[in-house]
Amino acid sequence: MAIKGRQQAVAAGQMTKQFIIHSNVLKDVTFNKHAERTYTAGKVSRTVSIRDSGGFKMVDEMDEKISRTGVIFYPESLEYIFEVEGIAKKLLMFIAFHLLNPRKNTFLFNPQTLAAFNNYSAITTNKTYKSSTVQQLLRKELVERNIVVNVSTGKYMLNPMIGGCNTFAIRRTLIAEYSDLLIKKGKNTFADFYPKYSK
Repeated sequence: MAIKGRQQAVAAGQMTKQFIIHSNVLKDVTFNKHAERTYTAGKVSRTVSIRDSGGFKMVDEMDEKISRTGVIFYPESLEYIFEVEGIAKKLLMFIAFHLLNPRKNTFLFNPQTLAAFNNYSAITTNKTYKSSTVQQLLRKELVERNIVVNVSTGKYMLNPMIGGCNTFAIRRTLIAEYSDLLIKKGKNTFADFYPKYSK
């Protein structure tokens, strides 16, 4: 009985820790009004426990705050990001969900971006990364794999084959713009458009 009680206490402690982390992410990032990109909040109820009360089963519920809006990833995204791993994948997901302009598929990559990424990482994993490491991963894992392209100093565009743009009309326009950007930069519209796989 003592072991069972200890296991329940540990489980409750872990639940509380995860709930605190989740709440911090919602407050500091997802629904932060000062963030680059904000989402509208919604509320859902869910059952957290069922208890006996005088022979009756009582349901304990709690409200969860969740986002009503989001970012679209298209099926082609898997082809592009399947081999991206570790910090580079975390960076890509953070950019897509918290920095990307969904009408232009662009984002800024500067010291503020690095600070925001490290803040998010610190909240969720208690880890931060050197600026030079993150910058190198952006170039080697995202730019070289044709996931993003540099538009101008400190500004990048996510390949619209992956997602971000939330309507077909916008996506069609952005694919044309992305291809035109490659031509303007003297890049190959085949070799520099489609994903690159490691050998």
